[in-house]
Amino acid sequence: GNTIPRGLGATDGTGAGVEGVRQAFANEWYKTTGEKILFINAADPGIKIAEWQKNGKTYIGAKKEYDRVKELMSESKSFEIYREFFYFNHGSADAGSNFNQNYHEMVVSCFETLFAETDLEFGTVFEYFSSDRAYTTWIRSQHNRIISEMDNIYMGCEMKPYIQADPSLINSDMLHLSQAGHDLCGRLMAANTAAQALVPGCKYEASASASVIVLSAALKRRLNATLFLPFSICSP
Repeated sequence: GNTIPRGLGATDGTGAGVEGVRQAFANEWYKTTGEKILFINAADPGIKIAEWQKNGKTYIGAKKEYDRVKELMSESKSFEIYREFFYFNHGSADAGSNFNQNYHEMVVSCFETLFAETDLEFGTVFEYFSSDRAYTTWIRSQHNRIISEMDNIYMGCEMKPYIQADPSLINSDMLHLSQAGHDLCGRLMAANTAAQALVPGCKYEASASASVIVLSAALKRRLNATLFLPFSICSP
């Protein structure tokens, strides 16, 4: 595949391992842009946005892993990282019956810190809640607000209409995506993000063709570095 390395297993809500969106995202991004993907998995399960603040445990761990990978790649004679971005998956740990009223402010702070302390250029959000429960409607509204306010944050995909049309895309818990759902989400997110972030004349212009992956002079394969920043779904 075009993921290097292949993504680690994620939970499907039943405890069984699933691939998640990474493989489908990487393959679709490659098909769309001619660019290969290196994922840095910075996920922690069941956490709240507080852990993604600058001094939070998860942020510190993610930044440490990001720095480690960047150092390793800088020493490599085989690869060159030339575009960096992250994708963000929300969860209900900050919602449930007690909404975190500081959620919007804390997510924005997290994104701003990432942009300030790394070479990440943009971020994309994917939503996979299928219901209109109070907390899913609320948290979706917070993300839409953030996307409208920040120029370099995009909506990768909204899975709700697809799940309503095809129930096989979600597990029996009616909360977590099946692998078929993850695959569709990954494809949609890659295509939609590329269309928004890599438009002609944009600061992050897309590759003209697949041939630019190999730099003929240095013989380096060119990679995207994608920081994987999911907020795990926790049943309310």
